[in-house]
Amino acid sequence: MTFEGDELECLRQSTSKMLLAVLWLHVPIAFIIALTLGADWLVPVSFLVAMALAATLSWRMSGNGPSTRLVFAVALMAGVSMFVFQFAGHLWQVDMHMYFFAALAILVAYCDYRPIVAGTAAVALHHLTLNLILPAAVYPGGADLGHSPCHNPANRGRRLNLAGADTFESLRDGGRENGGGQGCKRGRSAC
Repeated sequence: MTFEGDELECLRQSTSKMLLAVLWLHVPIAFIIALTLGADWLVPVSFLVAMALAATLSWRMSGNGPSTRLVFAVALMAGVSMFVFQFAGHLWQVDMHMYFFAALAILVAYCDYRPIVAGTAAVALHHLTLNLILPAAVYPGGADLGHSPCHNPANRGRRLNLAGADTFESLRDGGRENGGGQGCKRGRSAC
């Protein structure tokens, strides 16, 4: 059962607006991290500008459809990946991995399993690729080939949990929010 009503579109629009702000907020955060750690700022800031710009252009040119939601998901995970990279060799590098969990949880607001799957795939690809190419960018102390196979099933399990919660809520409510779908109909401008 799929429900694509006004309420769901309103929620997705609000989510995209919020995520767009988060993606652009990543840019100054990366700059501050670089200055604080005494590291190069040009590559992280440029990368995050590219991610935020890709999401912005997708949203402006294609609306808030499935492809834009996928771009937002990958851009969000790429931003988290950059923060993990910036903290390479720092005690907080492991702590930055927690942001992956929070970012994936935020994607549930789209009420669409596809961004969750895309975000999880981006994280898995990031971890596996960099574990071989630039291991210190992912794990403290460098390569840990045993960690990725153990870590990635945990990510897939979390993704299934989030996607399952999304599907269950949609089926339970018949796709309606706020007591029968009255939430956004009162004022489209709230979207």
